[in-house]
Amino acid sequence: MATLTLFPGFARGVSFRGESVPLGSKRVYWSGIGKVYLEYLNADDSLNLTGPNGVFNHTFETGCGPLQPAGPFDITNIFVSGANDISATVADLCGGTIGVWDINITGDISFTPPCIPTWQCEPGQTGYDADGCGNRRANPACAYTEAVLASCQWPANVIAGQAYPVLITVNQGSMTENYKIVFSGDYVGESPPFIVNTGTGQQQFTIGNLIFTTAGQKNITANLVKV
Repeated sequence: MATLTLFPGFARGVSFRGESVPLGSKRVYWSGIGKVYLEYLNADDSLNLTGPNGVFNHTFETGCGPLQPAGPFDITNIFVSGANDISATVADLCGGTIGVWDINITGDISFTPPCIPTWQCEPGQTGYDADGCGNRRANPACAYTEAVLASCQWPANVIAGQAYPVLITVNQGSMTENYKIVFSGDYVGESPPFIVNTGTGQQQFTIGNLIFTTAGQKNITANLVKV
């Protein structure tokens, strides 16, 4: 629920008896849920609200006697679900002065369009998706899965105990992200995390050394994993 000031109040002397003062038009968005109320107010002498679905009118004096503040009023019937252009006019009946208090309305309403949910996986494939309206939910389809980079055969002349540096080249993407390489097969282990930056070029990383405990030919699979 929200209370919005449609138009600020004013008061002044009339230019002539029976003068009408248009206050303009405001666009208000209503969810279509619940009621919309015109809050307690006073007008000198009558107030007219026009919406896409009808008109509300109330006179705040009787026989040019004292003004009688009133409200709240249920004005739901002048609204439609969605966008509503609401105009207001204050009319004098008795001469002297013309005016109105602040015109406030309450309901599931807003001056800004409602957010339309668009569920998308969050950046970085986190396992959650978000609707762009401040809501998120778990979604296994958005969880990053390992990607096989390469399955290769190490040369037959591997020397036991010797360190073999691993150099990789990656394409830069649209966001800064953390990755690591996970090895399996004849070598089991993983690299330290490394950061792939934004851009359109390439980056090269030396991500550590492979050290084999035995000599000979080796078969290794390398998987890229988002950290």
